[in-house]
Amino acid sequence: MSSTVPELAEWWILLDDPGLDRLIEAALADNPSLEAVGARIAQSRASLAQENAGRLPSLGTQATVVQGRLPGLDIQGGPPLPPGTPGMPPEEEDDTISFYNAGLNANWEIDFGGGTGRRIEAANAQLAAAVANAEDARVQLTADVANAYVNLREAQQRSCGTACKASCRSRYSF
Repeated sequence: MSSTVPELAEWWILLDDPGLDRLIEAALADNPSLEAVGARIAQSRASLAQENAGRLPSLGTQATVVQGRLPGLDIQGGPPLPPGTPGMPPEEEDDTISFYNAGLNANWEIDFGGGTGRRIEAANAQLAAAVANAEDARVQLTADVANAYVNLREAQQRSCGTACKASCRSRYSF
């Protein structure tokens, strides 16, 4: 899929009207609908990347450290001694335990049934649809701006024509 939105055919340039060019440029630059379709394209691209990543092996790691104090337990050997046993100073009593664990996990799902391939095809189709919708929105926006502009110019011409007719009638009326 293309990494950018398709270029919009600039058909309005054929009208050779700088005012219309400025209006369409402003409409394309600052339109929430176009920003929304751009976001949908980005979302579709991310979905496609996620589906493509499903074909690759995955790795995971983990690490755990647990420390605890168990009073009265001598882990170094022998039965538990009561606290303050003669011959063992209190600062040398060892009643703590530490547990360390590390792991590595590797997975790779082989696509025997073709489900991953179908999901990638669906994601590609979603992306193509999002790009087409973006182009459609841009064409519709430029057509609406041009239509409103042409209607304005037509109304201005009619107004000017009506004013000219009224002026002529007032000059030549007897």
